[in-house]
Amino acid sequence: AFSAHTAAGLQRADLYQELGGQRRQLQSIIENAPVGIVYLAVDGTILAINIAAAAKYGKDRSAMLGRHYAGQLHDLPEPLFEDARGGSPSHASHHVHTSDGGPTGVCDLSLVPIRNDASEVVAVLLLSFDVTELVNAQHDAETARGEAEGALAQVRATQTQMIQVEKMRAIGELASGVAHDFNNALQAILGYAELATDTLDDPATLKGYLAIITKAAQDASTTVHRLQSFAKQRGVSHGEPTDIAGIVRDVVDLTRPRWRDAAHREGNSYDVTMDLQPAPLIYAEPSGLREVLINLVHNALNAMPKGGTLNIATRHLSLKEVAIEVRDSGHGMPPEVINRIFDPFFTTRGVEGTGLGLAVSWTIIQRHGGSIEVSSEPGMGTHFLVRLPIRELERGAHVSVSGVSLPAPAALVEVLVVDDEPFVASVVSTILSRHGYHATAVHNAHDAIGLIEEQPEGFQIVITDHGMPGMNGLQLVAELKRRWPSLPVVLLTGWGESLLQTHVTETLPDEVLGKPINQADLLQSVDRVLQRRPEASAQISRRSYPTD
Repeated sequence: AFSAHTAAGLQRADLYQELGGQRRQLQSIIENAPVGIVYLAVDGTILAINIAAAAKYGKDRSAMLGRHYAGQLHDLPEPLFEDARGGSPSHASHHVHTSDGGPTGVCDLSLVPIRNDASEVVAVLLLSFDVTELVNAQHDAETARGEAEGALAQVRATQTQMIQVEKMRAIGELASGVAHDFNNALQAILGYAELATDTLDDPATLKGYLAIITKAAQDASTTVHRLQSFAKQRGVSHGEPTDIAGIVRDVVDLTRPRWRDAAHREGNSYDVTMDLQPAPLIYAEPSGLREVLINLVHNALNAMPKGGTLNIATRHLSLKEVAIEVRDSGHGMPPEVINRIFDPFFTTRGVEGTGLGLAVSWTIIQRHGGSIEVSSEPGMGTHFLVRLPIRELERGAHVSVSGVSLPAPAALVEVLVVDDEPFVASVVSTILSRHGYHATAVHNAHDAIGLIEEQPEGFQIVITDHGMPGMNGLQLVAELKRRWPSLPVVLLTGWGESLLQTHVTETLPDEVLGKPINQADLLQSVDRVLQRRPEASAQISRRSYPTD
């Protein structure tokens, strides 16, 4: 019995020792836990508190034990404790607490009811998780995010401004390039207009000068069309059989006011020669090739400010390729300049140059499937070689020649011309009148409608401009087609057929002609429209009009 009692006592001692070790271990964990832990009686008396909780309120633990929490944990919300004492766990997120004379902090509070074996609440455990650093970090992050968003908005605004400035600069450079091309055309037009004025008594020479003026104006029109189709870098989808030797002769004639007349006035002299070897026709845009060669000629003249020699030659290189050479005796270029001469906006002429001439020329030649090669040395002149492919001509293609017969009406046709520009209306009316039509001109859509109302069968076709005040051309087309469905209407506009791609309309004109137009295009369009409308042609008036 004694041994049994001794064994039981030793076992109890071991259990007590083990329980004491566990108690000390648990006490150490609670004491050193980074979480504030307070053990409260159901009446609110503080029974235990760990180091973290005491430090949170800046008080001595011994002074806090045995006292009511309201005087020690002064910022603990009373409803939370009451809920926990009533048996419901409670929680408060981001609770701001203050200590007596200590710093303000932010914590997450959790109050858990402690129950006995009879499920009665006998105590409340308060857990306090300090999240001050987390909240501060979150606040700093939100502040930084706000600052970053503000900086990003400012960067975007600055970027938008820079893009706008760049757009305006590019538009300015583009306008300068267009002005450059138009100045080239105007140089030829004005120069030969002066020469034509001085040769009125020589019809043959005068006719040649007028032909050059017409060609220069047509090239300027092509420049406008190319500007309207800006950035559509496609291969040549239309063109005509072209003699490169004829292109060279045209360019020499077009630039003669610059290298001969203007140069003589300045006391300079240029020796311009042509070496035109036989070469087959190529399928190309003559106006584009003339623009390329005019740019090369003007660059060559700029490289010889005191005069020099310029030679333009044509070559038949192979069965698949022809070439045009432009060689000058100017000051030449170093390698670093040669490597950049085809870059847009690069120029060595300072404010006098746009840097677009050779860039545009390179684009035109690329569109033709060709290439431009350049060789030059300082003091040794410059040599440009333009290579162009020989392509099979399209079936039915023909070379344009002057003096082509233009269609004339079988009987007198009444044409109503509508254009708010009196000069344009006069030109169109004069062309029609000189080729057998009787044209009447008005300068707005309302007058046109009023005139047709007075003479419902008096006109067989209407030719109208688009850009007019009050009622534009497309609106007039719609009104005419609504009231007189069989009356043909031709729309004449500076936007050409692209107008119908940007303006949605239910009623379309019979044909669209782009300004500027020549006689052949106008007369052929009128003839096509009348041929497609036999019912309208049957109404052609047989009345006679004076020839004036």
